[in-house]
Amino acid sequence: MAERFSDNAVGTLASGIDDTSTTITLANEPWAVNFVAISQGDFQRATLAHPDYPQLYEIVHVIESAGLGLTVERGMEGTSAQPWAAGTKISARVTAEMLKSFAPRLGIEDDPQAQYGRQFRTTTNSGQFVMNGRVEASYKAVQISGVHALQPVAAAVRTNSLDNSYIDMNMTHESVGATAFVHLGDGTPGTWTSGNYYSDGSLVKPPTATGYHYALELFPGESHSDATTLPNFDTYGSCPMALNSNDEDVGVWVAVPAPLALVEFLPGGTRIMVTEVGFICYEYGATTAPSVSIGADDDPGLFADNIALSQIAGENHVHRIPVTTGGAMHYKLRFRLETPAGGTFRGRFYWRGLIVGV
Repeated sequence: MAERFSDNAVGTLASGIDDTSTTITLANEPWAVNFVAISQGDFQRATLAHPDYPQLYEIVHVIESAGLGLTVERGMEGTSAQPWAAGTKISARVTAEMLKSFAPRLGIEDDPQAQYGRQFRTTTNSGQFVMNGRVEASYKAVQISGVHALQPVAAAVRTNSLDNSYIDMNMTHESVGATAFVHLGDGTPGTWTSGNYYSDGSLVKPPTATGYHYALELFPGESHSDATTLPNFDTYGSCPMALNSNDEDVGVWVAVPAPLALVEFLPGGTRIMVTEVGFICYEYGATTAPSVSIGADDDPGLFADNIALSQIAGENHVHRIPVTTGGAMHYKLRFRLETPAGGTFRGRFYWRGLIVGV
């Protein structure tokens, strides 16, 4: 489930609604169509408000929109569903929960220890410090991400005006990327079950097959998902929200194709010169190693053609495959399971290489 946004989305109720209505019809005004077109599983926050009583309002989630018709979930963010008369304004406003949803990703919370980035070590005796972009003790992220790429335009700098020589000052370094958690064992992941305790990296299959498995990625500071509400697993490969038992957002379920045939996309306008690929194993209980192929989208076995991950014999082991193959640079990498392991074999594919702008 993804939150959607749009500018100047405001409308007027064409007819009144009671406290159970989930359908709103807007008056035919030019700006009423500014509510974003909502696809399956997405939503946009909106607020119904009384013009004379600012304290009287209701926050809703628009979960479907078609022209002047909105389908909404009522009484969100602690507000109460109530009747609203024709002519009531509904608008897409900033809400407290919207800002809170951004805060964990930015490392900004009410905890004074969360004002990281200003210093590497806190001034208290907690012993917390920033390591690899996260506060070591609380797993809150402060990292500013970017793509290190060799630029396509030379930064020519004259080094000697006498001989007119030039040097290209473009520089970069290798980057490393990884897939979502995947299971390469002979037993497929367990089926998502209401109320089960799922920790970060858990892998499940939905009760009704969609063509995907789903890996849990928790928000910083969250420890588990034990929802009783079935996530919106669909056939589009979207990432439904992961909830806890109080129906609070704690993370997302990331779609992983099943059977496995992952393709990693690089940022637009870049290619990768691959120097190493492999697999990092986090959970191991296998009697035989899985065989995999790793390559480019047009050559799935370019870097590893049906190779057994025999270098892995336990948890936290890594199978490394240095790449010596030359040829074209690529913008999509493919990771494919050929033969499953005999038992539990869970982890992440990774790649290393030089990103080049084109």
